Amino acid sequence: VLGRLGHDAIVRYHVFTSDPAIGRPSLVMEFVEGTSMNERMKQGPMTPGEVRVLLRRLASGLDRAHSVGVVHRDLSPDNVILSGGIVAEAKIIDFGIAKSSMKGDATLLQGQFAGKFGFVAPEQLGAFGGNVDARTDIYSLALMMVAASQGKVLNMGKSIVEAVRARGSVPDLSMIDASLRPLLEHMLEPDPAHRPASMAEVIRLLDNPDDIPSRHVEPSFD
Repeated sequence: VLGRLGHDAIVRYHVFTSDPAIGRPSLVMEFVEGTSMNERMKQGPMTPGEVRVLLRRLASGLDRAHSVGVVHRDLSPDNVILSGGIVAEAKIIDFGIAKSSMKGDATLLQGQFAGKFGFVAPEQLGAFGGNVDARTDIYSLALMMVAASQGKVLNMGKSIVEAVRARGSVPDLSMIDASLRPLLEHMLEPDPAHRPASMAEVIRLLDNPDDIPSRHVEPSFD
């Protein structure tokens, strides 16, 4: 499955084999030299333009993953490398706990909790039937874009109790640029059914903000 994730925004997985020299299974991957998104955030907030470029790039790569039945479910700034330090060359580098939606496939953690408290979606904590699918990555990607916009991670709880409470409603994004806020709020709907249905839809709404549900658009008083 990993071998079919061919996209410029995803690190390439070349060979999975058993290495006789060390007696262990080995996964040979593309080497990406650059700066992690986490390190880039320490330099300060990204501009709205940079966030748009990053959102489009990562959403496009994840759309490819979802099209072959793979949900990442551990998206975080640690798992994105800016190749050469360039936002437009971002790559997702770790599908280590990815979930395959193909019949009979499981996950490395055998269905147990996976992800980081700061970026998991409500359904990863058992809400809405606990069903993890492409919309789960949409929620996590939005939290990553909020972090990029602020230069720091949004506080979404450091324990399961706090995390569940923080995900009971759309988080306050009043500090985010107004041009990005409606789409990110839409992506952060607690109920997966109310989020964009796919990463392709995220990209479409990025280009067509007038189509974002009106509940996320501030009224105009012209």
